[in-house]
Amino acid sequence: MDSGGHAQQTVVIGAGIAGLAAALRLSHAGHSVTVIDTAAGPGGKMRTVASSAGPVDTGPTVLTMLPVFEELFADVGETLSDHITLIPLKTLARHHWDDGTTLDLMADHAASCANIRHTFGVTCEAEFRQFSARAKRLYEAFDGPMMQAAKPSQTQLTGRVLKQPRLIADMAPHRTLGSMLDQHFSEPKLAQLFARYATYVGGSPNHEPALLALIANAEARGVWAIDGGMHKLAQTLMTLAVQRGATFHFNTRAENIIVQNGTATGVETTTATHPAQTILFNGDPN
Repeated sequence: MDSGGHAQQTVVIGAGIAGLAAALRLSHAGHSVTVIDTAAGPGGKMRTVASSAGPVDTGPTVLTMLPVFEELFADVGETLSDHITLIPLKTLARHHWDDGTTLDLMADHAASCANIRHTFGVTCEAEFRQFSARAKRLYEAFDGPMMQAAKPSQTQLTGRVLKQPRLIADMAPHRTLGSMLDQHFSEPKLAQLFARYATYVGGSPNHEPALLALIANAEARGVWAIDGGMHKLAQTLMTLAVQRGATFHFNTRAENIIVQNGTATGVETTTATHPAQTILFNGDPN
């Protein structure tokens, strides 16, 4: 509410998962929320298309970091399992190479170790165990103060490293993810496999920091499919936001953020102007 007791007018540009989560939380908190997106429906890159074999996910294919979504639903008085049927996957990822080599990483760490030992040998298994332990230390150290923090604090991050000096070596400062993996794994295929984590942030392993190795532990903590396709999560978040008063405008492009006296006051689209005291941009920075 604003100072006059009226609902705060908030415009969210972009109905990707972050925009949907924000729209849901804000509408639950009493904001008058308007969401604008150029696509025909919610989800951003999260898309599911029909096929003769059933729904096929064309963006993200699995769900990780489940507690983040459970917390989102709990924050608005809901339970995730009441709306979404999750299917835990025993196989985290299946990898194929042009020479016919295949490797499955499993939810069971021991099974992953056995698969790597069978495919690449005992030395590579030992390297994988060391890498997994490193990723676990990084994840546990930086999950709270960095990944879960709305505004990561340099002081908190520095304090965590000072308490655990080993993290300095684990982070491999001033090294890229790709160079760290090339040094760590004697088998180039394994270095290539784990370098894919740079794509989680839309980056290249030759440019992103080695710290992204922690993503391996996020994946190792569990991977789930959604019954009906990943897009069902986006649709559910939109439905819950609408139930709380949010309005969605699809096939609509945000053309301009109106700024008056240095303050953003609204969003212009091709068809209307939406006044707002708060504007949240969930789109491509370009």
